[in-house]
Amino acid sequence: MKPSKVAHAAKSEKGPLRVAVTFKTTWRSSTITQCIQLRAHSRRVDFVTEVDWHKHLILLKAAFLTTLQSDEATFDTQWGRVSRSTRRDAGFDTARLEVPAQKWASVSEGDQGFAVLDDCKYGYDVLGGCIRITLIKSATSPDPTADQGQHHFTYAMLPFSTAAPQ
Repeated sequence: MKPSKVAHAAKSEKGPLRVAVTFKTTWRSSTITQCIQLRAHSRRVDFVTEVDWHKHLILLKAAFLTTLQSDEATFDTQWGRVSRSTRRDAGFDTARLEVPAQKWASVSEGDQGFAVLDDCKYGYDVLGGCIRITLIKSATSPDPTADQGQHHFTYAMLPFSTAAPQ
């Protein structure tokens, strides 16, 4: 999707425990409003999102490009976690467009890592160090009105370290 212009951006909160900036963007006939929040003493950045979606057969994704070089990504599942390749060397890897996950996906290199967390989305893809989360699918079958209208969800990014505390 071609990037659109931000119609409105404003500091929406500035306090001792949290700061936030809200962006409102219109793309074709859809509107996306995001409140990006950063809490004191936390590395996590939340993206509180409202979407009024009016497109068909278009995926809406959020992408997080990292500098981490990992051959594997890890995904949360209902009974644990699963690792998948971040490369597209084999036919199977090339054909796989998305990995289902419950609440997070992550990549790590050495003792550094990066995770994308979510509260209700279940599809991710990772290529190299780029993690993408599918936010809206807007398929037309079996329901031609699927994903149309209002959506409310939150996802977050979280850089982390696996090194033992000093």
